[in-house]
Amino acid sequence: MPGRGAVVANHVSWLDIFALNARKRVYFVSKAEVRDWPVIGHLCASVDTLFIQRESKRDIPRVVAQIDGVMEGGRGIVVFPEGTSSGGDDVLPFRPPLLELAARRPDDRAGA
Repeated sequence: MPGRGAVVANHVSWLDIFALNARKRVYFVSKAEVRDWPVIGHLCASVDTLFIQRESKRDIPRVVAQIDGVMEGGRGIVVFPEGTSSGGDDVLPFRPPLLELAARRPDDRAGA
């Protein structure tokens, strides 16, 4: 991903995070409870993860503002719209609120 932009991807395993972050440091969005998981929570926080309270719709504007700040700073963001990892054989239902960014930032989609 060159510079700022967004990647929307299926989340097949925790290795996805390291693979996507290997080429260029990007920010990830994760459910807030992951921050408290042993080992995984620390690893997620160490790779610039933005944590969202998924059960609270009032938290969406806060995270969208953080994403805007990340992208304005020239960094990229990765969103797993299914909100969980899966085997990758099927596409699970999306959690769409964070996809709003791609719809309202057409200048960034071309570089993503």
